[in-house]
Amino acid sequence: MLSKDEFRLLKIITAWAAGLLVATLFGSHIIEHVPNGGIGAPSAFHQFNYVRSLAQWDGGHYLTIAGQGYTYPSQHAFFPLYPAILKFFNNVFGSVLVPGLIFNFLCFSVAAIIFYRLVRIYWDSTAAFETIIALIIFPTSFFFLVLYTESLFIFLSIATVYLCLKKQFLYAAAFAALASLTRSIGVFLTIIIIIEYLKYIRFSLKKIDIQAISILVAPFGFIAYNFYLFKTYGNAFYYLTAQSDWQRHLQDPFFTISQYIKDLPLLIRPSNDYLDLAVSVIVPLALIFGYKKLPFSWWIYSLAIIVPPLSSATLSGMPRYVLPSFGFFMIWAWFLKSNEMLKYLYYSIGFMLQVILALIFINGHWAA
Repeated sequence: MLSKDEFRLLKIITAWAAGLLVATLFGSHIIEHVPNGGIGAPSAFHQFNYVRSLAQWDGGHYLTIAGQGYTYPSQHAFFPLYPAILKFFNNVFGSVLVPGLIFNFLCFSVAAIIFYRLVRIYWDSTAAFETIIALIIFPTSFFFLVLYTESLFIFLSIATVYLCLKKQFLYAAAFAALASLTRSIGVFLTIIIIIEYLKYIRFSLKKIDIQAISILVAPFGFIAYNFYLFKTYGNAFYYLTAQSDWQRHLQDPFFTISQYIKDLPLLIRPSNDYLDLAVSVIVPLALIFGYKKLPFSWWIYSLAIIVPPLSSATLSGMPRYVLPSFGFFMIWAWFLKSNEMLKYLYYSIGFMLQVILALIFINGHWAA
């Protein structure tokens, strides 16, 4: 049963989604469309298609994998659960795109309600409500509405944490396993399960019970995909090798950030690099200085999942990669709550920037 605040949140989420889609639909008639090969992009064979352009960039890969399987090696950078769900929709409904978009909206809506309840355990209803609003207003939150894994992943992640707090560790592990089959960083949910289970048994080996199996179950999706890659390519971490197609490789994140900062005065980087840099600096600092605001397991997870993209020799995509770092949004909302002027500035600029980025994305330009 939904509380009054939860029902209000659902109305806000629905209004946000509808408003963003309407704004980008009208905006798509203004901004130049890029013939980038995306399924909705204009070409010599068809005109621009707004709905199909909600599957730009990675979305096109997920559609291809759902329909044809992994057609070339570099696509193994995309974990298989989401394409499998899209394939199921195609088998049941005879369509992928619209059912997939509805599925994403529902996943995010449920995740937002669970997230609200999660925060409500520690903070009052106002702070919990504003945490969800801070997430919705974040400039790249439009990715929850397009054909990407963001909605599914945050739902599975938040559900895992919530079930841990309810001491239902085996169910939590099942959700964590699915998360790790959705994105590689899902394996870090195992950290939360280990810490919360140890707290549950009060760090006493004598109190270990059947739920300890959850520690082994949690990374199962990640392990299964790694095993598949090993059998196929002789490399369990082939998805990392596949990242080279996107100019990603292992590199010290401090060096990468320093290079971006060094280039700032020269104005030689694309404009989106400055947002990438800002997010790459602000989010880790907020987590480091706000660690006392979070349970330890949440804090370590929220920090851990941003380390791999920070260590990939580029900050490209960071504004999107921080979306599952729910601990950051709790800290950010707490900070905004004590700074009313900054809060409303964030609300106005954040949503305006989100509309702009969504328009850029839908029209075929790169956006996070």
